[in-house]
Amino acid sequence: MLTLRRIKEVGKPDISIRRRKMLFHGYISVEEALIDFKDQSGKILQSSKRTAILRGDAVGALLYSPQLEELIMVEQYRYPVYCHHPAVLPEIPAGMIDPGETPYATIQREILEETGYQTSNIKFVQTYFVSPGISSERLHLFYALVVPADRIQAGGGLEAEAEHISVVHWSKESACHALFSGKIKDGKTIIALQWFFLHQLYKPLQKTIL
Repeated sequence: MLTLRRIKEVGKPDISIRRRKMLFHGYISVEEALIDFKDQSGKILQSSKRTAILRGDAVGALLYSPQLEELIMVEQYRYPVYCHHPAVLPEIPAGMIDPGETPYATIQREILEETGYQTSNIKFVQTYFVSPGISSERLHLFYALVVPADRIQAGGGLEAEAEHISVVHWSKESACHALFSGKIKDGKTIIALQWFFLHQLYKPLQKTIL
């Protein structure tokens, strides 16, 4: 029998930001803040410095071709990971949202630029914080259905951004093996594939999703 143990609740402190200071401003921005934790009377219990990377929102999409029964992925060089892992990672297509652009318009653009597929058959899945302990960035995750005729160009990313992206087609079996064997090291891709296979498993109960 499962026994539930009640844990004594402790009053949550109020949190206020006393001071903010920009340490670096560029492609990303780094900010330092002084945070006060207060009790219910307003007395400061503790103060602490916190650092945050301020960055815009991003999008990502898992592409699936029901006709081919394949998932369309990309592989590209990621400089920041080279000290831990080979720097070419298999990923879902993704990119940053430009000013004035909607997440939906961005993911259509990124799918076309990276994979060469043009599709409007795109469903929103979820928005989540990428790394809330250090970054303000959110990722808007989508699921897109494509057919072979939707591929109107080669893809591969933008030459001006030196992306050098390879487009890869994985069977569902290959993608599942890559997921559970640990071959996938990219967080958004792990989340997208887990979502896909969970909804494949529970498809009779989720007919409106896939």
